[in-house]
Amino acid sequence: MSDMENVFRDDPWEGIDNPNASRRLYEKDKRFWVSIDGDGRLEFIIIENGKYEVRNLPSLSSLEISVDLNHDNETRLICTLTDEDLKDKFAIIAKAIAYKNTNLAGNIFLDACKNQIISWGEFLKPSRKGLTHAEWIGYWGELYVLLFMVHPTYSFHDAVKFWIGPLDKKQDFAMHNIALEIKTSMTGDSSHIKISSLDQLHKVSDKLYLLHLHISKTNDESGYSLQDLYDLAISKFDDNTETQLGFTDKTKKLQSKASKDQLEQKFNFVTNEIYSVPDNAQDFPALTSMNVNQGISSVKYSINPARLTNFNVNDSIEEIIKQ
Repeated sequence: MSDMENVFRDDPWEGIDNPNASRRLYEKDKRFWVSIDGDGRLEFIIIENGKYEVRNLPSLSSLEISVDLNHDNETRLICTLTDEDLKDKFAIIAKAIAYKNTNLAGNIFLDACKNQIISWGEFLKPSRKGLTHAEWIGYWGELYVLLFMVHPTYSFHDAVKFWIGPLDKKQDFAMHNIALEIKTSMTGDSSHIKISSLDQLHKVSDKLYLLHLHISKTNDESGYSLQDLYDLAISKFDDNTETQLGFTDKTKKLQSKASKDQLEQKFNFVTNEIYSVPDNAQDFPALTSMNVNQGISSVKYSINPARLTNFNVNDSIEEIIKQ
């Protein structure tokens, strides 16, 4: 159990029975409150000293967002849940926003909270419009690595902290002096490894490895679907609020966008190759900000694995992670 269990209630609204009664959500920051309005709807209230203009308030399904300036020297950003069946998700959103923004202040603070509420909108009411093929198998691969390659060496709490891929940062996992970039190919796809930015193979840690997974569709119950992997991860939270918030924040966009078929299709892990990315990028078929003209801001390219044999690593990924 983390220290966060002492500052967040499991149900933030528990015990608030009277309309317009309120309570602090987060013991470490007095600006975050929960309440019940006159119609019995749950509210999450963000209060900042001073008068600020909060522009471009979003219109979200199941969530009303408003600004209240009718208090002395205060600006209140009020989020009201209109679908009581989403209470558990609303609690996660409120906790995540409070935990993430406690070091900000003023207009920057309110704008950050507003923007994060927008980013959580699809988690609250998933669109299920479907992932692209690359998003689908890439997300599956990262969840698989998290659960079956990183987690056996580290606690699940630490494994989630090391996982940064879904946040569109540089590499997918960063563990002390080691970084992993994960690429996943499905049987029938091109064998070439697709790189989608200048950052993915830009070495910023002592050691960078490119891990190429191969997976295949299956109807066998021994396989794993996206939903199977997601549910397995949830089972490992061990009532740790920080782990829950970190994992949910990193998966909310892709998990909410995935279609029903994408969530349910099972895959088998077949095999993988591991390549060590050297310090001298010229020795490795990669494009990074270090070896392309500064006028080029983004790239997408493919690497032929046949050109990577000199960089193949025979150690297992578990052995590499333990270094």
